[in-house]
Amino acid sequence: MHLLATALGLSLLGSCGGLLVASSLLLFTHNARSRLVPWLVSYAVGALLGVALLELLPEAFTLLALQRVVEALSGMGLHKSNFRRLVEQAQLVERTGELDAPPRGRPAELFRFRREVLRERPAPGVTLPRRFPR
Repeated sequence: MHLLATALGLSLLGSCGGLLVASSLLLFTHNARSRLVPWLVSYAVGALLGVALLELLPEAFTLLALQRVVEALSGMGLHKSNFRRLVEQAQLVERTGELDAPPRGRPAELFRFRREVLRERPAPGVTLPRRFPR
């Protein structure tokens, strides 16, 4: 029961904090708000997708599996070698030293998320290209 009360209290506190931040946007001019709000929403959605991505994958995964999850969440096809380079340069994953042995084909190297990255950066991740209307 104590855990439930703590969770409810923290949820209420977080909601009040969010309301306070959202209402502070009224202090800005309309022009500033129209530029700031999309950026804030994008940041929040990116953070939520990052957490969802962490929970969708098993402890050890291949980069191809990670790429497929990112493609499914973003609705975009990504270039395989560019995706690998971006993820490795951002230091989001680390090698496990193990190989995935598929029924056929070449074994793939297994990776895991570096949980430390959540403490190192406020919003870990890589930037996906923007979609432009056609």
